[in-house]
Amino acid sequence: ILYYDVASNQTRVLVTIAAKQAATPVAWSPDGRFLIYLVGSTDSANTNDVKPFLFDTQTSKSTPLPPDALTFLLWARSSKGFFVQGGDVTKNTSQLIYYSIDTLNAPKTLTPANTNDYLVAASPDGKRLVVTASSTAANAAQIANLYIMDSDGGNRKALTAFKAADQSVTALVWGAAGIYYSLSGANGDATTWRVNLDGSNAQQIAVGTLLDVVGS
Repeated sequence: ILYYDVASNQTRVLVTIAAKQAATPVAWSPDGRFLIYLVGSTDSANTNDVKPFLFDTQTSKSTPLPPDALTFLLWARSSKGFFVQGGDVTKNTSQLIYYSIDTLNAPKTLTPANTNDYLVAASPDGKRLVVTASSTAANAAQIANLYIMDSDGGNRKALTAFKAADQSVTALVWGAAGIYYSLSGANGDATTWRVNLDGSNAQQIAVGTLLDVVGS
């Protein structure tokens, strides 16, 4: 992995790996100190042998990360940890899990019991999260809605109450003016909406699937 410094117009090697391996950068922490990256074999027989690492620019050292980091979602805005999507595909479970840089061996599951969390976005100040979630309880409708909560999983509450089982939330961004999300129906039609932080005043603002919000 090479690092280019705009100010000095210099390029240097950031991460060096062994022969017959390839490194792929995933995401910088917001403060620019840490980089999550993946290392895998270039041997076609070992394409599934991919491992996540954390590079610290202050020490120039790499630390192996738990396997869950392969499903990295986003950094906490404090740069003190990151969120991954855990769970078991064979059991149709999807959980939001937080890893602290200081205690990588003690992750915290933020998803309540009998619930699947899917998409996640952080507030601009990093103090809260919005997720899309559905119930896994027996006889419950498997419809994803938006939920807002503190960054540690506390004070979780619903923002929406969708009823249509043939639509899904396909994009989610926490912008300066509220929560932005996209809905896609069974026929492939997609619309983008904005809702206030208390769940009020949901309005369609565009046709198509949301990519990002400038200034979010």
